[in-house]
Amino acid sequence: MNEVLGDEKGNGGIILNPQALELAKRIVELDLQRDAVFEQLIVLVGERAYELLRAVQNQG
Repeated sequence: MNEVLGDEKGNGGIILNPQALELAKRIVELDLQRDAVFEQLIVLVGERAYELLRAVQNQG
């Protein structure tokens, strides 16, 4: 069965199948994990964390 997600006022909504909803939830969870790990990186290397992350992204 599909689920409808809308804003808090009930205006409109997005009809999602269960798989799409689960994928969206996983993305949110991964995003929160990414933020936590990035905070750890900032503790280790300070302001250069952004530079280091970009360099690693560009390598792969």
